[in-house]
Amino acid sequence: MLRNLLVHVSRYSLAGLAGTFAGLISFPILTRMLSVGDYGLLSLIITTIYFISAFGKAGLQFSIVRYYAEAVSGKGPWSLDNYYSTIVIGMLGTGTLVTLLWLFFVFILPESIWNEPRLRGLFIITAILVLVEVAISMISGILQARQLSGWLSIFRVAERYSILMLIVFILYFVSQSLEGVFFARMTAQISIISVLAYFVLRNAPISLQAFSPSMMKDMLIYGIPLLGNELVYTILSLGDRYIIQWQLGSEPLGEYAAAYNLCEYVKMMLVISLFQAIRPMYFKLWAEKGKAETQVFVEKSLYFYLLICFPVVAGVSLIGPALLTLLTSGKYSEGAVVIPYIIAGLMVYGAHSMLGAGIMIKKSSVLVWITLAAAIVNIVLNFILIPYFGIEGAAIATLLAYLLMTVLEASYSQKILPVLFPVMASVKFITLSLIMYFLLKQINVGGILTTMLVQILAGGILYTVMILITDKRSRKIIMERIRY
Repeated sequence: MLRNLLVHVSRYSLAGLAGTFAGLISFPILTRMLSVGDYGLLSLIITTIYFISAFGKAGLQFSIVRYYAEAVSGKGPWSLDNYYSTIVIGMLGTGTLVTLLWLFFVFILPESIWNEPRLRGLFIITAILVLVEVAISMISGILQARQLSGWLSIFRVAERYSILMLIVFILYFVSQSLEGVFFARMTAQISIISVLAYFVLRNAPISLQAFSPSMMKDMLIYGIPLLGNELVYTILSLGDRYIIQWQLGSEPLGEYAAAYNLCEYVKMMLVISLFQAIRPMYFKLWAEKGKAETQVFVEKSLYFYLLICFPVVAGVSLIGPALLTLLTSGKYSEGAVVIPYIIAGLMVYGAHSMLGAGIMIKKSSVLVWITLAAAIVNIVLNFILIPYFGIEGAAIATLLAYLLMTVLEASYSQKILPVLFPVMASVKFITLSLIMYFLLKQINVGGILTTMLVQILAGGILYTVMILITDKRSRKIIMERIRY
C-alpha cells in the first residue's frame, strides 16, 4: 500500500514540476508579446473561467473518486453503468447549464460595468472554456478514481505543453492578440480532452437509461460542501483582480498579475510540493502512532519550513524586481512594488499545512469558514486600500488575509493538535535573512543577469554558513547526514 502511494505521489510531483516549467517558459513569452493591459485582461479572464467552471462542476469532481470503489465492487446500490452514466451526463449537463447562464449574464450586464470595451466580447468568445474545464475535471477525476496516475500525469503535461506550443505558434506567426491566445488555448484543450475522453470512456457503459437521479442527488450532497471551499479559496486568492480592473483598469492589473504570477511560481515549487508531501505523512502518523509523535513531526517540519521560508522571502524581495524586468523586458517593472508583500503572503500560507494540521486531520469542514473569513477581509481591504495605494494596496490586503487565515487555522488547530511555534528560532531566522538581504544588496557586478546570479549564489552560501554557526539544531542534523 505504501509503495503504491509513493509511486502515485512521485508521478503527480513530476507532472507538477513539468507543468511549472511550462509556466516559466510561457511567462516571458506572454509578457513580452502582449501589451501590459492585454496581460491584465488575460489574467482576469482565466480567473473568471476557473471561478465559473467551479459552479459547472457542482462539486461532482469530488464525488467521482468517492463513489468509484463502491460502484466497481458491486456492493453499493448503484452499478458501474449508473456510475459512468450519472457522472458523464450529470457533469456535462451542469457544465452546459452554467456555461449558458454565464453567457446570458454577460449579455445582460451593461457594457460600462466592465471598464474595458473588449471584455464582454472576450468573455463571450471564451465561454466554451467553462464547459471544457468541467470536462477536463471529469476525465481527470475518473483517471484518479481508477488509480491511473501515470495516464493522468501524462495528460496534465500534454495539456500544458500543447497549450504552450500553440500559443507560441499563434503569437509569432498569426496574431499577437488576446483572441489568438484564447484560440490556441481552446484548440489545445479541446483536442487533448477529446482524445483522452475517447480512450477513457470508450468501454464505459453510458446511456440515458442508466442515469440515476438518486445517485446524482447523493453525489451533489457530498460534493457541494467541498465546492464551497473551492469557490471561497478562489475568491481569496484571485478576487483582487476584479477590484483592480474595476478601480484602476487593465494596465495596473497587468503589472500586478505579472508580479503575482512570478511569486506564484516560487510557491508552486516550494509550498505545493511540501503540502502534497507532508499531509499523507502526518495522516499516517496520527493513525498509526498517535497524537504525540504526530506533534513532534509537525513541529520539526514547521521549524525547517521557517528556516527556509524567511530567506526565500528576503531573496525574492531582493532579486524579484530584476527578475521581473529581465523576463518581461521592463514593461511590468512598476509591478515590482508588490513582490515583497505577495511572496510574504504566499510563504505565510505555506505554513498553514503545519500550523493547521489538527484541522486537516479532524475538522476539515472548518476550513471553508476560516477561508471565507479571510476572503471577506481580503475583499474589504482591497476596496479600502486600492484607492490610496494602488496595486500595492491589493498586495498588502493579500498578505493580511493570508496571515489572518493562518492565525485562525493555528488557533483552532491547537485544540486538536497543539503545535509549539518556535518564536526565538523565527526571530533568529528573520535576523539572518535581513543580514543576508542587506549584504547582497551591495553586490553589483555589471549586468542584471550576472548580478542576480551572483546574489543567488552568495545568498545561498552566506545564509547556510550563518545557520551552521548559529543554529545548533540544523548543525546537528547536517552532521548526522554527513556521517550517514
